[in-house]
Amino acid sequence: MTTRRIPVTAVLVVFGAFILDVRAAETPSAKADAAQESDRVHDVYPGLASNSLTYARLSDLPSGVILKTDSLTIKDTDIAGEIAKVPPEMQAQVKKNAAFFMLENLATRQLLLSLAKAKTSQQKDALAEMGVTQ
Repeated sequence: MTTRRIPVTAVLVVFGAFILDVRAAETPSAKADAAQESDRVHDVYPGLASNSLTYARLSDLPSGVILKTDSLTIKDTDIAGEIAKVPPEMQAQVKKNAAFFMLENLATRQLLLSLAKAKTSQQKDALAEMGVTQ
């Protein structure tokens, strides 16, 4: 048996923050999965990501879209908006060296917010099923 990494959620075409180790028999699809694993940010750009995009999967996206999940889409205009918040004298440097860092931070905030809202909704539903009112 070998250990395979399987995403807990299909949160993102290019996101894999939550990984479980699962034991599985070697199958023909395991080789295909291994090929996909090499298309991760940490393999192609070692040391670039330090947070939620470490295990992000690289893929082709529509024009203007730089990150896509099942529930989240971040466009280049979103990052441009974040860069616009930086003092004008630093914007050129940020565009050149920190755009990925800003993307990673924006994605992390939005994904955590989405997960928190989903968890809250699940808890409210569970309480309602038990007849507990708030």
